[in-house]
Formats: sequence, C-alpha cells, structure tokens
Amino acid sequence: MATTGTVRQQTSKWLEISNHLLTRMLEKVGGAEELCILAARGLIGLFFIYFALDKFISYSDTAIYMSSLGVPGILLPIIILFELVAGLALLVGWQTRKAAVGLAGFTALAALLFHSDFSEPVQTILFMKNMAIAGGLLLFVVVGAGQHSLDAHGIGLLKKTKAKPKTRRKAKKK
Repeated sequence: MATTGTVRQQTSKWLEISNHLLTRMLEKVGGAEELCILAARGLIGLFFIYFALDKFISYSDTAIYMSSLGVPGILLPIIILFELVAGLALLVGWQTRKAAVGLAGFTALAALLFHSDFSEPVQTILFMKNMAIAGGLLLFVVVGAGQHSLDAHGIGLLKKTKAKPKTRRKAKKK
C-alpha cells in the first residue's frame, strides 16, 4: 500500500513530466501560427466567395427573400460584389484589415436583419454563426494577414507609383 508521501511524489513527478511534454509540444506548434492564419483566411475568404456566387446564381430568389424582410432587392448587386471582392481580398491577404472590418460589419448587420427571429431555433443558430464569423474576422484586424499574404510582401495591386528606394545619409564628421 502506497503512503501519502509516495502518492504525492508520484503525482508531482507525473505533473512535472506532463508539463515538460506540453511545453515541448507547444514549442513545436510555435511555427504553425502562420499556417493557421493562412488556413483561417482561406476558409473565411472562400465562405464569402461561395455565398456571393450562390446569391448570383439564385439572384431572383435572393432578391425576393431580401425584399420580404424589408431590404430592397436593388442592393443585391452591391452585396454580391462586396462579398466577392472582400472575400477574394481576404483569401489572398490583400488589404486584409480593411476587408475584415468591412466583412465583420456586413456579417453582423446581416445577422441582425435576417436572423434575429429567436423564436425559431434555426434562425438563432444562424445568428450565432454570423456573430462568430464576425468575431473571427475581427481577429484579422488585430493580427493582420500573416506572412503568407500580399500584405506581407508589400504587393499593392492598384499602386500607381513605385516606391522610392531608401537612401542612407552619411553622418557628418566633426
């Protein structure tokens, strides 16, 4: 039969070993942050691209649905274009923070306009899904696009002038 002191020693040893293993695992994962940012940007970007194309394909049904909830169907082309462009921007990591802010606001507004009937469980789920997506998008506002992006490589798709190379001035000798 083990004594209390032996059990404490074994528990302490087990905790020390598990803490060491957990620390080593987290160190190994440390390089995965950039891949996680890339995967998150890709998944959320594709989400908006998919639904922009879906709205385009089922244009009349979408316009009727929007109108039934008091949103003018005339806004549909703007919505499709916005989701498509901002989704692509997020996907490739171009102007990521601006795209993320716009999409977060758009998604929260869509949740409020189209999914706020909490008496229907499906609408509650869709509302919460939209709010979770908006929250995820706000993370891109904080962390940016990551290394695997056009933003990180300083690639501007619409730049009109080339950046001037920086020159160093020689220090004057006294």
